[in-house]
Amino acid sequence: MIQYLVGGIAFMCLGMPVVGQDLHVVSLGGLQSEASVCHPGCDEKILRLSGLTDLDAYVVDTQHSDILLVGRKEPGRIALRLSDLAMAFQATAYKFAKEEGRVLVVSELAVSLDPSPENVAALMAVGDALSHASQGAQLQAVLDRWVALCENPHTASVYGMPRSAGISKAALSIDYALKRQVSGASRIPSDRYFSLTDLTRQEIEADFFSDHPKGVELSGLSRFWITPRKGTYRYDDAAQAAIIDDFGLEILTEQQKLVGSEVVDRGGPGRLPAKWAERATELIPVLLDIDEDWQRVDQFARMLALAHMIRDEGALETSTLSLDWLIDAFAGPVEEVPSGFAGHPHIERFELSKSQGNMRMTSNVVLPSCGGVSFRIELEKLPPEIEPDRQLRDFADGLRHE
Repeated sequence: MIQYLVGGIAFMCLGMPVVGQDLHVVSLGGLQSEASVCHPGCDEKILRLSGLTDLDAYVVDTQHSDILLVGRKEPGRIALRLSDLAMAFQATAYKFAKEEGRVLVVSELAVSLDPSPENVAALMAVGDALSHASQGAQLQAVLDRWVALCENPHTASVYGMPRSAGISKAALSIDYALKRQVSGASRIPSDRYFSLTDLTRQEIEADFFSDHPKGVELSGLSRFWITPRKGTYRYDDAAQAAIIDDFGLEILTEQQKLVGSEVVDRGGPGRLPAKWAERATELIPVLLDIDEDWQRVDQFARMLALAHMIRDEGALETSTLSLDWLIDAFAGPVEEVPSGFAGHPHIERFELSKSQGNMRMTSNVVLPSCGGVSFRIELEKLPPEIEPDRQLRDFADGLRHE
């Protein structure tokens, strides 16, 4: 039974077939009311939404001028944070937009770790020198220069949201870890994991030992983004309810993020980074099982998607619920976010040899590497279908009349 107590939070297990597992419900209006009284000294029940780990749907309750948020409690997942939920609504209300003259500039919510332009130029020059360096002392001197440049700090940039927010820190953390996983400096604990260095080595070896070697065109400094993939949701106007149908995170190359995730440079230097991004995306469930920062980023992206759905479908206007306090007055805890992170060089060296006629060919290969997270939300409303819509209406009516 949904209760509207002074505490403002009420949950119930439904086991509704619309999602297929036990669900829990929170009154958004009640949550805001309670938090506005206890803030900033609220207890964990309020701050961590009584242990909810995911949000899946919302239902408008016009009788109580409220919106009911529907979610789950998944074992092994951290609980949602009120501060992240508030930021999702703040972002969709353009609280973090900046005025430039008469123009309101809305930035994509994102973080990024980047070497300075001067350092990138120096790395490119050293990379060119590496391709022409002979063995021995000359090669080692070039590699030492590469390592020194890679160890220079990467600037931590935060866009479209407060730098001091906990979600900014979590996103920077997984971005930093991803750079090490790309190079192989650290590894995702799965027998399906291959670093970009591993994939590159496999490609070079296959070409070298082929009957007609053509050489392998390699990319320069590859850049990857962790970002929500384009999601879908179901909405029924009669039910005044919406549910997330498909949503999750993916890893893209810079090119894919700019021009579309389906783009793969199949013949050029971007082919191997795109292949690595596809494989790494398949391992995101492994990262979600072991890393709380990955869980928090995934949770925030989903809350942000739900906030977009509530805004775009006019749920606040229909319910007459005002979120002014949550959007304008609530402030989450301040986190210390470093201005930069140390670079992490990784170098792999191997030798390939083969006999060809009366000759023996040997190749010495050096693969040096050195290390964003975006919250761009794209949602598509699925076209109405008779059975799903009736199911969603029954689900919404059941919540309102308990």
